[in-house]
Amino acid sequence: VMDSGASRHMSSSDGILTSRLLPTHSAITVGNGQSIPVSCRGNSILSTSGSTFHLNNVLVAPSLVHNLFFVRPFTRDNHYSIEFDALSFSFKDIRRHVMLHCNSNDDLYTIPSTNTSTSQEALLVVPSTVWHHCLSHPSDAALDILQ
Repeated sequence: VMDSGASRHMSSSDGILTSRLLPTHSAITVGNGQSIPVSCRGNSILSTSGSTFHLNNVLVAPSLVHNLFFVRPFTRDNHYSIEFDALSFSFKDIRRHVMLHCNSNDDLYTIPSTNTSTSQEALLVVPSTVWHHCLSHPSDAALDILQ
């Protein structure tokens, strides 16, 4: 979910991280004032068929209901702008070319989490090294089956 008011990118799973670091925050405060513990932080990549975007300093809080994509650091770290309208949003490069366009069917601006053959949907990429560690170091042949 796109969020212009969050202080960091946030995820409920460390599976999206390409690097894992100790957390700089022990907890985050959500909209209802509740405090949710942070387990770690790291960097991630958002890949589409046409572009790769970097997500730096993603906080992992397993109790989150939605992953939050913080607009300000994304635009700063990737040198892109984000344009919103009533039905969709677009990532645009410095020359104002649309690099990603996502429709929104409800009250939230969400980035799709599945990959299709169209360039309008996005996929969070998890490198094979993360799978290797998470699955207790399986062989390369076992990892190939997952990909």
